[in-house]
Amino acid sequence: MRVKTMILKLVYLGLLITVVVGELSVKEQWKAYKKKYNKVYSPSEDAYRFEVFASNLDFINEVNQMHEQGKSNWFGKITKHTDWTSREKQDIEEKQKLKRYIID
Repeated sequence: MRVKTMILKLVYLGLLITVVVGELSVKEQWKAYKKKYNKVYSPSEDAYRFEVFASNLDFINEVNQMHEQGKSNWFGKITKHTDWTSREKQDIEEKQKLKRYIID
């Protein structure tokens, strides 16, 4: 019985370490991203943008995994807009289309 308990504790510890290391990795990527693209936010905005960035990063990783498996022709990468929501990106695209329409 003690061996099973010890094994379960080691498995849980391993999972906990994996989650913590994964979280640190995303936070490290966030810091590098902000530095590369000169992003500066208030503490509350930073927390929000981090969540958006992390969500978009998950999506990028999922798509790239599908690409590696030959299930998708598309692959993703981190860009200056990775901390934007899809709605924010859509709004910018619509404004750019309108601007081109007005200029033409």
